[in-house]
Amino acid sequence: LAFPIDYQWCLCGTVLQEGEGSVTSTTGTLSYKLEGRRLTIESEMAQDISCELCVSAIGARDRELFTCIQLQKPGIDRQCRRCEPRRNFHIEYLPALEDLTGWRPLIAHAAPGRQVS
Repeated sequence: LAFPIDYQWCLCGTVLQEGEGSVTSTTGTLSYKLEGRRLTIESEMAQDISCELCVSAIGARDRELFTCIQLQKPGIDRQCRRCEPRRNFHIEYLPALEDLTGWRPLIAHAAPGRQVS
C-alpha cells in the first residue's frame, strides 16, 4: 500500500471512532482506545469476550486490504500447574572500590560502612 494509509476498525459490528469509547457485545460492554493504528480493548473482570474484530486499510492509491479475526477469550482463565517450593536467596553487599564511588554512587551507598562525600 502507498502511504498515507487510512485505517478503519470495526469491533462487534460497530465502526470505531478515534479516541476512547465503548461498544456493546453479546457478553457485555467492551471499552476501547483507538490511536491511529493501535487499538486497545478492555473488558470487565471475569467478562468473556466473543466477537469479531475487522480492520480495513486503504492506501493513497485507493487500494484496500481487509481482514477479520474472531476474538474468543474466557473471562476466567484457569491454569493448573505443580507448585514449586519457595527458594530463599541470600544477597551480600560488597564494599565498592574507592575508584568507583564517583561514578556509581548508588552502589557506594548500598555498601555497608562506606561513605561518599
